Amino acid sequence: MTTTLLNRETVIVTEELRAEAAGLIDDACDEPLERLLVSVGGAAVEIPAALSSFLVAVIERAAEGGTMTLMSTPEELTTTAAADMLGVSRPTLMKLIEAGEIRSHKVGSHSRLRSADVLELRTKRAAARKIAFEKLRELEEEVGEV
Repeated sequence: MTTTLLNRETVIVTEELRAEAAGLIDDACDEPLERLLVSVGGAAVEIPAALSSFLVAVIERAAEGGTMTLMSTPEELTTTAAADMLGVSRPTLMKLIEAGEIRSHKVGSHSRLRSADVLELRTKRAAARKIAFEKLRELEEEVGEV
């Protein structure tokens, strides 16, 4: 297997690479890929959990044959980028800022947000949605029993 690099930023997932990724997933026999090992000087070295999780996601996406975009998050985000990360409109993000749910600071006349704060809010909102969904299911079960 060879990886095709168009340039520093672009890697082509060839059909051969896609097939190898799919074969790896098939070989897992419905067990989730969790931790990866690499060989360093003939010795097996376990890749740390967070990096393994990232690489597994890349392998799974390559196996699907879909498009993937990998990018790093800058330290500071514009309100438009932060709103996109949160899955809300920019006006909704501005309301969250005004309500004190997320901090921002001004650069000239523009608001900027720390990436870490945006990711933390995204995690909190996802957890709140999960709790609300579970409560809704419990209520549905109670009503169904009546």
